[in-house]
Amino acid sequence: MQSPEEIAEKWLSVFAGNVSEELLNAHVRKPGNLLWHIFSYEMVECLEKDEARKAFDALQYENALYFTDGYYSKNGLEMQMVKSTGKVSSAELSRHEGWDIYITCFEQGWTYVKTHEEECGLGPYFCRIK
Repeated sequence: MQSPEEIAEKWLSVFAGNVSEELLNAHVRKPGNLLWHIFSYEMVECLEKDEARKAFDALQYENALYFTDGYYSKNGLEMQMVKSTGKVSSAELSRHEGWDIYITCFEQGWTYVKTHEEECGLGPYFCRIK
C-alpha cells in the first residue's frame, strides 16, 4: 500500500492537476488545511451537495480507495483508515458525522468527498475528470 503522502499527492495530481503549486501550497498543503479545499476554494469544478450525492450513488464500480482525514498539521499530512472498499452509498457515508471521508477511483477519474462541515454547507463534493 502507498504511504498517505503518496496517496494525497496522487489524489492532488489527478483531481487538481491544473491548479498552481502556489494555490495548493496556500490553501491545501499549509497546516490547518484539507485536501477537499480544492473544491471549497473553487480551484476545481465539481458537483456539490445533492447533485454530488446523486452522481456518486449512480456510479458503477466494484473497488475504490477509501481514506479519512486528509488534512495538513504542523507535523505533516494526517490520514487515517486507508483501505479498499466495494460499493458504498452517500447515505452510508453520511452516518459518519464529524469525519472527512474520501472515496476515489483514480483509474476511472472520479472522487467523492463527504466533509465534516456539511452542516455548514461545505460538501459533499463529487468530481469526475473529463
